[in-house]
Amino acid sequence: NGIEVGLSAGLSIPVAQRFSVAVQARIARTDSEWTLFLPNEPADFSYKIPTTVALSLVPALHLSERVSVFGEFGFASGHIKESKTSPSASRSSYNFSEWVEGTLWGLGIAFQLGDDWGLQVVYRETDYSQLGYKSYSPNGTHLETIVDSPETEAFSIGFTYVF
Repeated sequence: NGIEVGLSAGLSIPVAQRFSVAVQARIARTDSEWTLFLPNEPADFSYKIPTTVALSLVPALHLSERVSVFGEFGFASGHIKESKTSPSASRSSYNFSEWVEGTLWGLGIAFQLGDDWGLQVVYRETDYSQLGYKSYSPNGTHLETIVDSPETEAFSIGFTYVF
C-alpha cells in the first residue's frame, strides 16, 4: 500500500447522446514497495514499480448531466525494480531495473462538480509482461533464474479539470 500521484490528459469525443469515448495518456508515481526478509536464506527482497506511463481508451456512459460510469482499456509501461541482497558472501543477489510493457483495465465513476471541475473514483489493474533474469554469487557464478509476472491493483480518487 502506498500513495500514488498521477497526471492524466485526454480528449473525449461524444459518440451518442449518453455515450462518449476518450483517449487518455497518464503518468503516475508511487511510493508503494513490497519487502520481505527470509532469515533462512538470509536475504532482503524488494519489489516496486515507482513509475508507470499509460495510453488508454475510456468509453463512458453518462447516466445524467453530472454522473457517468466508465471503463478503461489500454497499454502501460512500468519501471520494474526488483532486488535481493544478502549479507552472506556465498548467497545470490540481483538488482533488476527495467521498463516492462503491459496491459491495463479499469472501472470508474465520475461526478461533475461544476462547469469545469469533476471528481473520479477509479479501480485500475495493470498486468505486466513476464520477465526473467538471473542471480549470481559474489564470484560471478550463476545460481538461480528468476521469472516474474508483475501486476498492480490501484484504487484512486482524483479531481478532473475540463478545458
